Amino acid sequence: MKVNVRRVQTGMAAASALLAATGTGTLGCAGESQGTSDEQDLTGVAANPGSAQLELSPGPTGGFTTALLNSTTDEFVRVGETIKVVLPAWLLWETIYPNDPVPDDARLKKLKLTVKASFLDKKTTLTTKTLTLAGWGGTSYSLNATTTQLVIPAKTDSLTLAITIKDGANSAASAQIGSPQLPAVPVFGGALPAKSLLLDNNSGVLRQRVVDGDLLVKGATATIGFSDWRADQIVDKTSLNLQIGTATFNGRFGQMTSPIFGTLSYVVSYAVSFDGGQTFQPEKQLTPTTASRLLGAGRTDYEGAELVPATATQMLFYAHVKAVLTADYAPYPTVTQKWYSDNQQVQLKDAYDNPSGAFTNYVFPLQ
Repeated sequence: MKVNVRRVQTGMAAASALLAATGTGTLGCAGESQGTSDEQDLTGVAANPGSAQLELSPGPTGGFTTALLNSTTDEFVRVGETIKVVLPAWLLWETIYPNDPVPDDARLKKLKLTVKASFLDKKTTLTTKTLTLAGWGGTSYSLNATTTQLVIPAKTDSLTLAITIKDGANSAASAQIGSPQLPAVPVFGGALPAKSLLLDNNSGVLRQRVVDGDLLVKGATATIGFSDWRADQIVDKTSLNLQIGTATFNGRFGQMTSPIFGTLSYVVSYAVSFDGGQTFQPEKQLTPTTASRLLGAGRTDYEGAELVPATATQMLFYAHVKAVLTADYAPYPTVTQKWYSDNQQVQLKDAYDNPSGAFTNYVFPLQ
C-alpha cells in the first residue's frame, strides 16, 4: 500500500465552520456558547516517505540507541522510507575493545561490520535484510561507517538492528549489538487505514500532525497522542507554584532552610464532534505512558484511541488539561513547614486547548 506523507503546517487557516451550539452538551468546551471553529491547515507540502540515516549512539541509561539524522521529512520513520545506518567508529572500537584507547583512523578502518535489519509487524518478523559497510566518512572522533541502504516494507510497525563487529587485524576479536541493548525503532504507516494523530509543540508553536500521512480515515481507528511538553505549554507550567513547604538542609556554611516542591502531573482529556459541532461526545481521558511510539525516551505521552465513523466527513476536536500538584513530603526528612497534608492533591490549573481561544476547535478533514 502506498503511503503519502504530508508535512503539516503549524499555522491555522481562516475560520471554516460554525459551531451550531444550541444547548448543554453541544458546546466545544464546558460552559461555552456557540462560536467559530478554525480549521487546521492540512495542505502542507506533499512529500513521499523520504530518506534518512539512523545513527548508533550510546543509550541514556546504558546500552545503545539510534537517532534519526538528515531526514527529508521529520523525526518519524515510515513505511517506504529509505534508510542507511551510520555507526561512529569510536563507538564500534569501544564496543569490541572496551579497555583500549581509540586508535588512529587507519586502524579504525580495519573494523568490519554487518547489520541485520528485521522488519516486524507487531512481534512477527515480516522479512530481514543484511546491510554491509558502504564506506567511511569524516575523521578522528567524527569518523563514521555508513552501511548500504534499505527500504522499509509495507505492514512494518517496528525495525530492529543486530550489529556484528569484527576486526580485520585481529580475527579473534568480535562483538555484537542487538536486543535488548538496542531498542526497536518505531515505524509508522504499517497499520493503514489506522493512523496516529499527534498533538505536540515545537519551540512554542503548537502543531497537529497525522503521523502516517494525509488525512485520518473514515471507519478506521485513530490513535490520539498529546505530548507532555504541549501540556506544559497549555497550562503555562512556568507560572505554577509547585512549592509545598520548607525543609532544612545541611550546606557548606551550615544548616539552612529552603523551599521544597511537590510533583506535577496532568489529567488530559479530549472531546470530538463528527456532526459539524452540533453535538460533542463526552470528554475521554487519555492515558499517560512513558513507552510511547510517538515520543522519545524520558517523555510522557497521553494516548487514547478514537474510532472514526464511516459516515463522517470531518472531526472537530479540542483538548482539556488539568495540572495537579501532589504534596509528596517523603523525599524530605527534615520538613519544617507543610503547606498541605501528606500526598494531598491540588488542582493548580484547568485549561483548554483550542486553536484560536475559546469557542474554537481543531478541524481534521477525513478521507
